[in-house]
Amino acid sequence: MKIKRLTATFGRLENETLRLEPGLNIIEAPNERGKSTWTAFLRVMLYGLNTRDRSANADKRRYLPWSGSAMQGVLEADTCLGDVTITRSTARANAPMGAFSAVHTGTSEPVAGLTAAGCGEALLGVPMEVYERSAYIRQSGLAVDQNAALERRIAALITTGEEDTSYTDAADRLRLQLTRRRYNKTGLLPQAERELEELERTAAEGRTLEESCRRWEAELEAAQAQNAALTADLRRHDQADAAQAIAEALHAHRLVFLTDVGGILIDSHNTKTAVAHMDAQRARELMDAGLIAGGMVPKVQGCLHALEAGVGEVSILDGHCEHVLLLDVLHQRVSGTILTP
Repeated sequence: MKIKRLTATFGRLENETLRLEPGLNIIEAPNERGKSTWTAFLRVMLYGLNTRDRSANADKRRYLPWSGSAMQGVLEADTCLGDVTITRSTARANAPMGAFSAVHTGTSEPVAGLTAAGCGEALLGVPMEVYERSAYIRQSGLAVDQNAALERRIAALITTGEEDTSYTDAADRLRLQLTRRRYNKTGLLPQAERELEELERTAAEGRTLEESCRRWEAELEAAQAQNAALTADLRRHDQADAAQAIAEALHAHRLVFLTDVGGILIDSHNTKTAVAHMDAQRARELMDAGLIAGGMVPKVQGCLHALEAGVGEVSILDGHCEHVLLLDVLHQRVSGTILTP
């Protein structure tokens, strides 16, 4: 912003005008000739007059016009909003400089965005607190206390240029965050700890379910394998029953069962106890004594049923032996048992 002209009725100034030229302007005059009054007037034109200050040295008393006229002034400047004329005047005695207007110079068109309270910050980009601690240096009473806005702009000069950083604001926010995190059971840390416990509990339940799934999968695989074995065994029994039924219907002379063992074993764990020949009565006795057991029982029962139905003899041969049927037909010695009535 470039100030062009100031007209003031303010303190010792009575409708006086100060014109400023482009570049640096230096005002030199003896004491008590109004230099400080002009600087105070400029501040009031930009930021307004604090009418709430009731101290003996308040600006509304200190700069009351000596002539008894109403306090007023005009500021003409070249700004980012164009050429602007700002007027502050006194409409009520208890509100000096309270009437405000801002128009485009030479017109009556109001300048959008300029208000009595925000005029200075809109034109200069800084609040009054920063202006009083930097651009406006009065003879006495210089404010040297902390101000977040001034800190932000000082930080901007010596760091990255970001004007939104203030040590005081950051420290206050940090303390607030620490308080929120630590405050009893409602702080962020206790809340995060509860959420973590819940997540850990959920994860443990998930691991338990995963272990159960693996166990169930293993049991399912075992059941499927058992089912496959039973199905194969059932298929073999069905085939054996079918062959037995055909032999009985034809009154065949001979029926041969091929199995995975070398005939009827007195000791199922010892292949040397295989019986080469036995009659039906002997087979029944061995079953009653429990010497024929396990999977061999239904085979022997099938053989006995076939003998009772008229089949001449039934053989249980070891199907693992190569050419076992051919050798049996040729009356060669093979591993197995022949049952007769």
